[in-house]
Amino acid sequence: MLKVPRFAVNSMMCMLCVCVVVLLPRVATACGGFFCSLVPINQAAEQIIFKQLGSDVTAVVQIQYVGEAEDFSWVVPVPGVPTFSVGSNLLFQTLEPLTRPGFNLTESGEVCLGDLPSTINLPVPSTGVPGGGTEISDVEVVSSESVGPYDVQVIRSDDPGALANWLVENNYDLSDRGAALIEPYVTAGMNFVVLKLRSGQSAGDVQPLVMNYVAEEVMIPIRLTAVAAADDMGVLVWLLGEGRAVPTNYPHVTVNYSQVDWFNGPQNAYTSYQQLVADAMDEAGGQGFATDYAGTELDVWAALSLAEQQANEQFAQLTETDNGFEYMQLATASAAGLTVSRVLEILAIHLPLPDGVDSGVYWDNEQLQQLFTDEQLAASREAVENEINDTVIVGIDNSFDVFEAPHYLTRLYTRLSAEEMTLDPTLDFNLSMESQSLVREASLVSACVDDVTQWSVTLGEGTNRAGELIMEGIGLPPTYFSTLPVEQSFVQNVDLTSAETEAESITQNSFETLKYFSTASGIEVDSSVTEERLSFKRSGGGGIGFGLLGLLSLVFVLRVWRAVVIPAHLRHSREGGNPCQLRTR
Repeated sequence: MLKVPRFAVNSMMCMLCVCVVVLLPRVATACGGFFCSLVPINQAAEQIIFKQLGSDVTAVVQIQYVGEAEDFSWVVPVPGVPTFSVGSNLLFQTLEPLTRPGFNLTESGEVCLGDLPSTINLPVPSTGVPGGGTEISDVEVVSSESVGPYDVQVIRSDDPGALANWLVENNYDLSDRGAALIEPYVTAGMNFVVLKLRSGQSAGDVQPLVMNYVAEEVMIPIRLTAVAAADDMGVLVWLLGEGRAVPTNYPHVTVNYSQVDWFNGPQNAYTSYQQLVADAMDEAGGQGFATDYAGTELDVWAALSLAEQQANEQFAQLTETDNGFEYMQLATASAAGLTVSRVLEILAIHLPLPDGVDSGVYWDNEQLQQLFTDEQLAASREAVENEINDTVIVGIDNSFDVFEAPHYLTRLYTRLSAEEMTLDPTLDFNLSMESQSLVREASLVSACVDDVTQWSVTLGEGTNRAGELIMEGIGLPPTYFSTLPVEQSFVQNVDLTSAETEAESITQNSFETLKYFSTASGIEVDSSVTEERLSFKRSGGGGIGFGLLGLLSLVFVLRVWRAVVIPAHLRHSREGGNPCQLRTR
């Protein structure tokens, strides 16, 4: 009987078949609702960072918007009167992948060559703002200022109707639902931060907002978000504090990691995890949070410092270059640049082009020198560089400072639809709760026994079930198939958590080991793998003529072994990838 190591099987199958690539007033807040002059703006995801030291809270809120600049507006309830500064999307772009849960499947053992032929199934702006202290319709404008691209006001009222009218009069087009959602925040005595883009700003200039205020507990005003939420909207929250952050009025949900797609690569595993969280939250009652990561071992500051250094170096290169093309490239590069449209808006003011001249001339050094004086060119450069410094470099400094001192970092994730946004989540820090590692581990072991491949999958670290055998089967293992049916609950545990006490268990599920068998059409669930089914497989019933095909396959393999299998394995080892991926999701 020929036994084939897992790497060799992958290489041979590349030759045997075609590869297929397949809120309370003392609570800290963020989030908020979008209102515009046409329809509520769809919010597909929320990303928020909170840092709490005692009662001092800093919130960095990513504002995602696609649409016309004049239609942009944003409203969020807050305690007191925050101080404001502009942040940087570079913070979220660096932080999200750094703290994203990883899924690592370790594979070992061998499969039987005889299993391969019969079981492989190839998946084929408004202008200006009222001054501070103005009262309109029983609404007080507590403060008013410009922050980065925004006109920012803090408003308050004791009358929900008056506040709703003020928003409508100021082109925050509230739906009936939006007006109703404001009422509980007004009743609780909260103020409202309202944003619009400053005159001359474009939608591409939208940046995160940094708010600092006094509060005893972090809260996300998710009820107001419901006015423009997408179905199963992701809410991703990072919290920095003295210990692990936990929800205090939402359940904490631990997902059933047997439901993760471990077998089609790390990215598919993470995608399946995100959907698993949505399914688990629905199963747990619609509201809850899962912990993606909680601990102190990630050196977030080092990664942010490197990103900040690269941005500053790009800005320095920008101020030193005399080449027009290089200047425009640096001015619009991602790390520390503006959008192309914003740079062109600034240049159009300082370097207006003659009629019929295309804006591409701004990238042409020779033409620029022919059309404009040195003084004009210098003034336009100064305007661009001031804009980059004020909106990009300062934004990086403001938001990155949140991570400067070492803190315990927690990343929480949930998925909520509008009808589930009936309670504002509150979050606090539990100093005694165990950490949650970033990487989840599992192992797949295969063996060729009596001419039949047998395999098993065991969960490892990061899953809360290390060492548990979760599935086993005969025939080819799940890595050779596009789908694997898992008929189990999405939830492992549901707990009530708080800052002071240990988690209180509401639901604690245990799971039997899942049994599978492989056929020519795929992989199926079986409550008990029987000898009759093993015999059926060996006899070739419903299969593909083992005798001739198996012999031809063996002869073919022996001929290409030295030329293909070993080099493919070496490529696999060097590149850290699968030389031929045999499945798609």
